[in-house]
Amino acid sequence: MILVTGATGMVGGHVLRQLTGQSAPVRALVRSEEKGDTLRGYDCELAVGSYEDAGSLDGALQGIDHVLLISPANEHMAQQEGSLVDAAVRAGSSPHIVKLAAAGVDAPGETDVNFLAQHRRVVEHLREAGLPTTVLAPNGFMQSFRRPPPDPMRARSARRPSSWRSAGTPARSPAGASRPPSSATTAAAGRTRSRPL
Repeated sequence: MILVTGATGMVGGHVLRQLTGQSAPVRALVRSEEKGDTLRGYDCELAVGSYEDAGSLDGALQGIDHVLLISPANEHMAQQEGSLVDAAVRAGSSPHIVKLAAAGVDAPGETDVNFLAQHRRVVEHLREAGLPTTVLAPNGFMQSFRRPPPDPMRARSARRPSSWRSAGTPARSPAGASRPPSSATTAAAGRTRSRPL
């Protein structure tokens, strides 16, 4: 069974639709019954819980083989996602974690970009936990634009690979996360590359 966190968000919602459309066994982690109501019509189990409630994470992870790990981009992201990683370790079943990060998460050196530093802390926590892991690291999602990207972005993309994706694109990866357990995955120019963690 696959646990989808962030199932009511943009990427998690696309992944949930893709997986349930393929009749994959899915459990969606939602923060409240009300949030769960927005998922009516999808053939999935619901687990009400939060990153701050260890007991709810323990329950949500029972019988789970794969986890899509997404959380809101905020100053608590590393702590929140770290709580799920800790719960996965406690579960003892070593589920394969598919972590949605951002481009640059695997770049060498320090960063003063808090968002990126948060993702790096989670990836490091996953490494230390020894869980099978895949890291998806797109630049962003085209759905974030209300209009087509500005001309300078298109010109820049023509000169250098970019990993701007449709939010539905990662939906093909988590369920079949067939990458070796010790790989990190980054998307670039529409291709996926893997390298050892």
